[in-house]
Amino acid sequence: MTTQATPCQLPDRTKLAANALDQSLLLTSKTACIVLALSPRKLWGLTASGEIPHIRISNRCIRYSIDDLRDWIAKNRNGGE
Repeated sequence: MTTQATPCQLPDRTKLAANALDQSLLLTSKTACIVLALSPRKLWGLTASGEIPHIRISNRCIRYSIDDLRDWIAKNRNGGE
C-alpha cells in the first residue's frame, strides 16, 4: 500500500502562520513575514519607515496587528476592482 501526499498539505511554517492568524491578535515579525510573504529585511524596512502599521512594545519588541495588516493590504492593493 502506498500513501500519497494530499495536494492541500502546507509547509510547517505556513501551518504555524495560519494557526497564529486563528488564535492571535498580534503577530511577531517572523509570523508577519510568512503571512505577508515578505523577507525579514523588507518587513523591517517597511516598519522602520513607518509604511506598515506596527506596535512597538519596547525597543526590540515589535508586533503587527492582524486587522491593521489586512487594512494595509487593502489600502495598497493596485489594479483590478
